[in-house]
Amino acid sequence: AAAEDAAADTKVPRLLAAGADLSKVAFMDLVRSGGRQRYFTLSDVPVLDGLLSQHPGEFGLLIVDPIGAYMGGRDSHKDSDVRELLRPLAVLAEKHGIAVLLIAHLNKASMANAMNRITGSGAFVAASRLPWLVAKDPQDPNTRLMAPLKSNITETLDGLSYHVEKEVLPDGVEASRICWHDLPMKLTADEILQRQSSHEARSCPSAWCMSCDSWTAGS
Repeated sequence: AAAEDAAADTKVPRLLAAGADLSKVAFMDLVRSGGRQRYFTLSDVPVLDGLLSQHPGEFGLLIVDPIGAYMGGRDSHKDSDVRELLRPLAVLAEKHGIAVLLIAHLNKASMANAMNRITGSGAFVAASRLPWLVAKDPQDPNTRLMAPLKSNITETLDGLSYHVEKEVLPDGVEASRICWHDLPMKLTADEILQRQSSHEARSCPSAWCMSCDSWTAGS
């Protein structure tokens, strides 16, 4: 489920550029309720449960991008609302043996620690077993850095890094694909954001930075 990109011109080309087998991919966009179709939300976990039950063992990953677009009218800043939606999703994942990847944006609280930078309730991070931060490398705008925010299921992990390359498919359609770097990335999530804030403050000395759309502490 990806609300911000169309399947035909974005999601499918990117999957093909990554070497995906489209026969193993399904897009969860619409559900039928009361004889009418509407957009899928996380309140529709029973519908998703039925779909997975019809295809046992065929799916291993559910991606929800971004999580805020699938709240079904619930308040993404309210802890109880978030947990009420995520708990059935966790039960579904355990029942069918699938991984669930939830994608959220960062808020503008530039002085907060990394765990408090996730938009919405802190329950998104608290309920996740292995949340990661993805951010631009302050030293190289073409590189993205990934660092774990916490880990409930394994030892502390090193971070990762990657860049995005253009890929031209056989039919001439241009897409993008991720190219992972070989070496581990040793910065923590807090260190990455601190370096970003320092870089923005040096680049944008005024009180309001129009290019990065955030307050800065430039001198």
